Amino acid sequence: MTKEQRLYCILLMSYLRSREKFLLSQYITSADQFFSLTKKDVEACISRKLSTYLSPRELLKTCEFDFSMMERYRVQCIPYDDDRYPPLLREIYDPPVLLLCRGNVNGLLDYVSIVGTRHASKEGLDAASNFAESAVEDGFGVVSGLAKGIDAAAHRGALESKGVTVAVLGCGVDVVYPKNNKQLFQNIIEHAGGVVSEYPLGTPPLKFHFPERNRIVSGMSKITVLVEAPKQSGAMITARLALEQGRDVLVHRAGVDSEGIQILVDQGAQVVNSMREVYEKHG
Repeated sequence: MTKEQRLYCILLMSYLRSREKFLLSQYITSADQFFSLTKKDVEACISRKLSTYLSPRELLKTCEFDFSMMERYRVQCIPYDDDRYPPLLREIYDPPVLLLCRGNVNGLLDYVSIVGTRHASKEGLDAASNFAESAVEDGFGVVSGLAKGIDAAAHRGALESKGVTVAVLGCGVDVVYPKNNKQLFQNIIEHAGGVVSEYPLGTPPLKFHFPERNRIVSGMSKITVLVEAPKQSGAMITARLALEQGRDVLVHRAGVDSEGIQILVDQGAQVVNSMREVYEKHG
């Protein structure tokens, strides 16, 4: 059993929280130790009682089919201690124990995260695309969530400048969501970018997955830029997570009239128009 397979079994422990999966992955040092785990061992590691439990060998049986599907879809397993794993993501409180990736994630590249509303204005879409282009031209990769609106515009802007962009999903990497971004999904994979997820193959886009994936979007980057955002939105959740992770949160000038952006400005977030302005403000 390879390290990637062992970690994938940990990933399949749906009754564990993301932080608990990470703690367990640090506790286990070999396949033999993993296979000898008992419910009591896991409970001692995560400091709580479990109402359900599958043994490691039972988990391995459930994911044998998944391993063949990974080969079919050319899915890479990127463990926490792999050189390809985004280094800044390792620093957050609850990093994914394993990233599943189609395409490539350049662990040596600096990234900027660009997020915003699904219901963007034409000005907002252009701003997201142009900011992504400016980031690529200055040597950055672009991270977003593949949602329609600002996310998709940021991905497209990076691709149009022949740069690297990474889409973080709230579902399995064999699931395209939203479906109307299927071509964008393929373009990212085919043009030096990556589509990544912490969820097993076949996982549907459940509502609670998106706040969880947002910590990865912000965690991959030193800087998160919001372009148009309602007060109650996934983009505002990403902004909060970025601040909790000790990262910079900036807002785009094109979105200053949206309610969420106004809140961030009132809290001291700096307004920028391009990556060049970020350099000028942050050095």
